Amino acid sequence: MASKPQGEAPLLRSFLFRTATRCPVRLRYHRLDYPEKEERRTYARHARYNRRQLEALLRAVHPGGLRVEKEGDAAAAGATREALDQGWELVYDAQFEDRGCRARLPLLRRREGSLECLLVQTRAFKPGRHRLSGKGGAVRDTWRETLLDFAFRMQVVSWCLPGEKLRPLLVFPSRSGRAANDALHRMLEEGDPLPHPESSLLVEVEAEEEVSRVRRGELFRGTSWAGLELPDAMESAVELLRGKRRPEPSPGYKCRGCEFRLDPDDGREPHGFRECWSGRMEEDDRHIFGLFGPGIRRWSREGIYLQHEIPEEEIATVAEVRAGERPLTAKQRQGLQMRGYRGGELPEEIVRPGLPDALASWRYPLYFLDFEAGTYAVPVRGGRPPYHLELFQFSCHTLHEDGSWSHRQWIDRGGEGYCNYALLRNLARVPGLGADSSTGGGTLVQYSGFEGQALRKMRGELREEQRGRAPEDRRELLDWLDALLDGAEGRPAVQLADMSRLVRDYYYNRHMEDSLGLKEVVRAVMAMGGVLQERWSRPYRGSNFDGIVWWQPDGKGGVRSPYRILVEQGGADVQRGAEAMTSYADLRAGRLGVDERQDRLSSLLKYCELDTLAMLMIFQHWNSGCAFQVQDS
Repeated sequence: MASKPQGEAPLLRSFLFRTATRCPVRLRYHRLDYPEKEERRTYARHARYNRRQLEALLRAVHPGGLRVEKEGDAAAAGATREALDQGWELVYDAQFEDRGCRARLPLLRRREGSLECLLVQTRAFKPGRHRLSGKGGAVRDTWRETLLDFAFRMQVVSWCLPGEKLRPLLVFPSRSGRAANDALHRMLEEGDPLPHPESSLLVEVEAEEEVSRVRRGELFRGTSWAGLELPDAMESAVELLRGKRRPEPSPGYKCRGCEFRLDPDDGREPHGFRECWSGRMEEDDRHIFGLFGPGIRRWSREGIYLQHEIPEEEIATVAEVRAGERPLTAKQRQGLQMRGYRGGELPEEIVRPGLPDALASWRYPLYFLDFEAGTYAVPVRGGRPPYHLELFQFSCHTLHEDGSWSHRQWIDRGGEGYCNYALLRNLARVPGLGADSSTGGGTLVQYSGFEGQALRKMRGELREEQRGRAPEDRRELLDWLDALLDGAEGRPAVQLADMSRLVRDYYYNRHMEDSLGLKEVVRAVMAMGGVLQERWSRPYRGSNFDGIVWWQPDGKGGVRSPYRILVEQGGADVQRGAEAMTSYADLRAGRLGVDERQDRLSSLLKYCELDTLAMLMIFQHWNSGCAFQVQDS
């Protein structure tokens, strides 16, 4: 929340009100600007980008209005009232302020004696399938937050415009809509007129009954405001925001999703989650929210929140886990976590038979492949729906039987046409995978099933491409994809392998903590030393790195995460997939200066190269210790 000038009371916004509804204590932490999870901020940035694009689309679909552009809450609210008094039928970015609350609506539309209040939502909506209310008119849980937000705004508007007949309408991107223009996102950023109308991309949904239910207090059951109507709850939240009352923490299962529950290695202070739990937790206590697997909700209902409170008989023993040959379960991993916390001796490594069996089926060369992709509310290409998948980058490390490897990469820089087809063209140039390869085969290794799914999705997209939009090389791309995925005469198909599934089902080592993600697993296998210590203690030179050392001791008996090393080497802009998606959104919007644009591109390339290098590292560790032999295709 933006800070207020000294002496000026903060205003309650809708997102703060929703936060206070879930947990009043969080409102205090927001007021005092406590550190939040970085990942949450990243997703919030992505949501803001989509909302900004959708609001620009809404203005383009309803042109001819007045946009409120005054700075400052009071000035903007005054300009909104002035526009309505002057008889404007369309007002964009309308803003209202009253009783310590502030609300903004992207569009006011006067029609048929009513003032229609339109609020954009980023979630896609399919008319005829999705409904705001269920049986008996009760608000569906999936729309609870949306309607709390909208009712708050409508209450502020009604305070500011008493006597007006208000009609609340939610505006969603339509799942059944299709863009009529290419590069629509850029037209909206630059304010260009649209060559073709785009009304099919948006759907308006009546919300009067649902908003009325919220205003009567029907969604406050089970909260600290149970029994209150909306205006009274808002008044209470304003008092909390301004520090007139200090709520007492009420720890529970709701704390699991708290934005102030920072990662264990996040050293920022103050720590809101720890502050709330300070009366129950000692410094060395471990919370159940850090555990794998089932049971967390049940334990919470029983008042069990700390790992040492869990009954001994509910925890799998190390002997039980080691003795099995079937895939590892989440409950077994959970047991190993808790046994380690309680001081038990953990096995260095557990390798189920399924791991060497799976690796023995792989064929060289091994293509460690990673795509970076995004989904955006406004389609980049005509004929596509909202949140159509956009593949904007790949990295591929190719490992050969003799231990040598090479690296290929590509990223959309904004001038290569439609990114999905450009990615396919560049991927087809990777030696061995390419359309000109006479051998084919090999194994395409992913850390999930995403890359294989995306290739099949792109094949379907090419097959269904609208007449007049199909690329000139459509037939060549389809033939290559068919040969790659299904094989062709004299050329075997590539084998698709999901490394994350092998980790989940068949692999454990004692350095793994509370995640099976690529970043955690590569750090864990690096900590085993051996071949990885020998190889990666030497400088690595790749497409985006020059002399970086990936195996580094942490000074505490362990090793540092390669991803932490990446941050310190200048790759801090992108540390996870969600940040890659938001960085690409900034690139495609065309708002970055030359230097910042180059920094974003560099960060994206480094992050993606490290992802495929990390998969290669994990394989090298497995290859050095598992009794199997990868075959030559």
